Amino acid sequence: MGQAEAAGPMNQAGISITLIATGFADDAMRQCYIDVNGEHAEYCRQAEPGTLIYRGGLALRDSDRGPDIKTGDMLFVAAFADEPTAIQHRDDPRHVALQPILNDIDRERTFLLFYTSTGKGYLCRGA
Repeated sequence: MGQAEAAGPMNQAGISITLIATGFADDAMRQCYIDVNGEHAEYCRQAEPGTLIYRGGLALRDSDRGPDIKTGDMLFVAAFADEPTAIQHRDDPRHVALQPILNDIDRERTFLLFYTSTGKGYLCRGA
């Protein structure tokens, strides 16, 4: 890994990482969740420079071990420059205002995990 890659904010120690897996009652509920979070992600990109990653993806197949992830479940990752930035995101009024909307989406959270990066390896390769 070159110095330019190692120097970027994504490759430093102390990055606060959140991993979430969520299953949905049906395709419509999943799409609603994707739409709501997609709009919020654009707000985070503009208003929260310390929010480094805010992205979800869909499981391509059922897990064969570990948490019970099913095809089509949402796997979501958020990474923040540090723990205070993660808390600032959590407490942002726009984020708090999403909760009643998200509560109306029929879903089940499989897991919610929090990590802090070690600074070894990389989360994102430099250009």
